[in-house]
Amino acid sequence: MDELAVNKLCDELSALIEHKPGVNPDALSRARAAIESLHSTRSGDFINEKLVGLAYGFKQWFSGGKWNRQNDGGRLVKSYLEDDLICVRAAMWRKLRDNGGSQN
Repeated sequence: MDELAVNKLCDELSALIEHKPGVNPDALSRARAAIESLHSTRSGDFINEKLVGLAYGFKQWFSGGKWNRQNDGGRLVKSYLEDDLICVRAAMWRKLRDNGGSQN
């Protein structure tokens, strides 16, 4: 997977974070597909941990009420999603740079 593909998947996940939280099976399916594509790069434990965190976070974000368990309007879940995505994007970017620009 090259940097352009990684950026496209991360951009899609970023756009999904901006969706209104709550039950949205289509958005959850799109998030899972993007995360699975990133996971298929076998980029190492750190990235895999963050991808698992993203999958769990999106499951909460697009659920009936788990996104607002803290009664904060979803700020905590959204913050975790954004932080994990930043980590994934940066770590994958570094890994691609270290490997000469492509992987898989």
